[in-house]
Amino acid sequence: MVTTYLKGIKKNWLIGVIPPAFVVLFIPIIAAIWPELEAQADAFAAILENEIYKVMLGDLAEGMFTSWQGIIIMYIFVWIDFIMIFITIFMPVRLLSSEVDKRTLDVTLSYPIPRWRYLLEKYSVYVTYQILYPILVGSILIVFTEFMGEEIDPGAVFLALSGVTLKFFALGSLTFLCAVIFLKTNRAMAAAAGVVLGSYIGERIGMLVASAVETTTFDIKIFDLQIIQCHFNIGEFVASLSIFHYLTAGNIQRWVTGTWEALFNNLVPELIIVVGTGLAALVLALYIFENRELAY
Repeated sequence: MVTTYLKGIKKNWLIGVIPPAFVVLFIPIIAAIWPELEAQADAFAAILENEIYKVMLGDLAEGMFTSWQGIIIMYIFVWIDFIMIFITIFMPVRLLSSEVDKRTLDVTLSYPIPRWRYLLEKYSVYVTYQILYPILVGSILIVFTEFMGEEIDPGAVFLALSGVTLKFFALGSLTFLCAVIFLKTNRAMAAAAGVVLGSYIGERIGMLVASAVETTTFDIKIFDLQIIQCHFNIGEFVASLSIFHYLTAGNIQRWVTGTWEALFNNLVPELIIVVGTGLAALVLALYIFENRELAY
């Protein structure tokens, strides 16, 4: 029933398990150096006022050295972002392009299952391994938090890790679409790298520009009746085109500490953008693969 999926899980277990396990290893390392970091928190916080660090770390640079939860979120989610760049470029593309390169795709598609289902089972392998991030990182973090006698907000951490998984899904869907369009590894990987790296760099540059230029405010009127007041910043607009801009750990931590209304009003639109982008890209990939002539 799910032969393609099970084969993919078995074949790709190494690249699926190692990245989240690598992130988990940072938790005991941070726990070991946390007492020293805590003593130097003010000095590190002053360093992070530098605009270059703010661009490199994004919203994670704002006051994250003052608590155990803050330092965990800063270090862990910075590393997850870097891993996300590599994994979303490489893994979804290779799930399909490896079959093309080995010229085994025709044989595989001769099985009595629809093309879209074969492709969906392939992509489900990728999604399955990305779910390990909230499971492994969250559970180990809780254990070490208890061991250290520190405190964390489980809701904030769970939402932040869930946001990571959803961004893996959205970016992976976009690069999987690249694989379906270009098929061969070199072209598909180049397109995927352009999408992911362009998204990451664009978000960082956009936020740097946003901090340097003023926001323009203007009114939308009909017959001198003000309908809505709009605020536009070219840097924020550029950053908003990137998946990396949404569901960030730093933003989620701030939203959780506010009111339920603020959490809902900020979280839901970003969920819709990230999940909607991922679903749209995946559905388009399934449609193209189901209907195209596979000449390679």
